Amino acid sequence: MKTIFITINRGLLARNVLRTNILKILKSREDLRIIIFVPQGVPEHFRKEFSDGEKVIIEELIPIRRTWFRKHIFTPLLKGMVLTNATRQLERFGTGTKRKNSILRYWAYLAFFWPLSRLVFFKKFFHYLEDKIYSDKEYEVYFEKYSPDLVLTTTVFSLADVAMNKIAKRKGVLSVGMAKSWDNLDKYLLQANPKKIIAQNEHLKNSAINYHMFEPEDIFLAGFPQFDIYADESVYFGREEFFKKMGIPADHKILFFGSEGPLSRDDEDIVDIIYNFMKNGELKYNCSLILRPHPMDSHLKRFEKFKNLPNIHIADYSIGDYFPDHWDPSREEMALFTNILRYSDVTINTFSTLSLDASCLDKPVINIAFDGYKIRPRGHSVLDVYKREHYKDVMEKKATRLAKSAGELKDLINMYLSDPSIDREQRAALRQSSCYFDGKAGQRVADYLLSEIYKNKESADL
Repeated sequence: MKTIFITINRGLLARNVLRTNILKILKSREDLRIIIFVPQGVPEHFRKEFSDGEKVIIEELIPIRRTWFRKHIFTPLLKGMVLTNATRQLERFGTGTKRKNSILRYWAYLAFFWPLSRLVFFKKFFHYLEDKIYSDKEYEVYFEKYSPDLVLTTTVFSLADVAMNKIAKRKGVLSVGMAKSWDNLDKYLLQANPKKIIAQNEHLKNSAINYHMFEPEDIFLAGFPQFDIYADESVYFGREEFFKKMGIPADHKILFFGSEGPLSRDDEDIVDIIYNFMKNGELKYNCSLILRPHPMDSHLKRFEKFKNLPNIHIADYSIGDYFPDHWDPSREEMALFTNILRYSDVTINTFSTLSLDASCLDKPVINIAFDGYKIRPRGHSVLDVYKREHYKDVMEKKATRLAKSAGELKDLINMYLSDPSIDREQRAALRQSSCYFDGKAGQRVADYLLSEIYKNKESADL
């Protein structure tokens, strides 16, 4: 019997790993035991969904507490070892409404980290210090209890994943990492590298090589398992059934707006602007708007004022406070979201992964590049975020259109409503280069993990 550890500390990851073919295929092996590690306090329905006797076991992890020095001194030093447009913006302006650092402190930060971040020696030195100062032995008991053959860490940045990677290295167990999102590897230096890493697209692969010192042969390019559902015809409703379920008139076009949560502070303005287009007859067709709050701030009820307005439908989902991202989408909710995308005529978002989701289904995408009714200064405007590295391919492929004003937003909506084939070739190019969409990413990930587990077994038997 072989054993694999899988860390799941976000609802996003429960969706990406446990509710895709990754877990399904791993479970199909008679000689493989799966130990899933989750935060404390997961509800019984979660356990019931995934536990399977001795085949799939759920273990809750005690959180690792960081000392003041580790949190405020050492970790920021590690973060500074990756300098990109994204990290420079975050260091200068933060993510709140106030500037994070003065211009003098920001330039001092750049002067200190610019040379260090380009020297592999210093990155390896920080990894050495991280390993020696913080051994993170809290989870060794699970290695002793289950003797894993492979450890899959699915964020690679969380302290739980860091500890798992360190312990695996000390005990000679193969560790495989997988970034939770396409914008993770170009922001911070990993505190403890897994032995190998799964990259969902070319940007993540290049980031692993350029920022985190991975060798190309230790990177497996897989695609996004959460996109596989878009190729599953069994989850789709008929058009009439979907419109009836959502309460949308059969003759309406559908606009879909996905909020980017804390990163787009003016989304309420954008929704109000779109609603006024609809109400005042400024769009070429009768439309309904489906609005999807972002999981990270859905508990703030930002869009409550739109709830009872005609032709606006809020696509709510399960909130899971036991996960830090406040999200735990069921398979049914994943299917509903897939249908929303399928029947949307135009999708609208701000700098979001939703641009990739929509491209998988060849849906026109408008990116919001203005701050609603406000004029925000540089560093606080949504326009700035489109310069970040992970979005570069979207911009270069011209697979989306940027709306830099309310007027441009209206014109783009009308353009795509009249002819959704516009930019189809560009979306297809993005689908190939950034999504690797073919409905088989989960299978590739599972097959890769199994090949590594049993390759290790064969090596050990020699």
